Amino acid sequence: MLENISLQEQANRRAAAISQNNRIKAFGNYLLPFEGFDEVARRGAGEKYLTLGHGHYGPDVKEGQTISRKDAALLFQKDIAERIPQIQKLIPKFDSFPASAQTALFGEFYRGSLTGGKKGSPKTIRLINEGKFEEASKEFLRNNEYINRVKLNRRGIGPRMENVSSELMKMSK
Repeated sequence: MLENISLQEQANRRAAAISQNNRIKAFGNYLLPFEGFDEVARRGAGEKYLTLGHGHYGPDVKEGQTISRKDAALLFQKDIAERIPQIQKLIPKFDSFPASAQTALFGEFYRGSLTGGKKGSPKTIRLINEGKFEEASKEFLRNNEYINRVKLNRRGIGPRMENVSSELMKMSK
């Protein structure tokens, strides 16, 4: 109920919700061709957990689990919405970056290679947050998963990671 809220505040809330929905849609449109669709849970090479739907990964995915395209789409939107505040916390100036950089960075955050943790690159995050985009661009590709992508049979990550590097390089100019 919107009692005791000014018309301006109601309009601001509607605008924020529309903006968030547009962002979820944009990030999803970017990610979908990379993530594909797994109707049955599968384990990627070297991964601890299983993946289902459009890249949903984690301990909640069980061996033999299946999902419909409709349910996968809803889960995908939920996963994106949950990760937006996480990347904003990790990279406080994220929202001020160009849309193409936000999308590329979010794509790698979704995949797990742009985090502050073990799999990700804390140094890349630090350099981004310091505004050292050229250094961050180079550091991001100094990643064992990227370097060994052919050997690991993960060729598809190359273009995604190179896109992040390119977007960071553009921001350095």
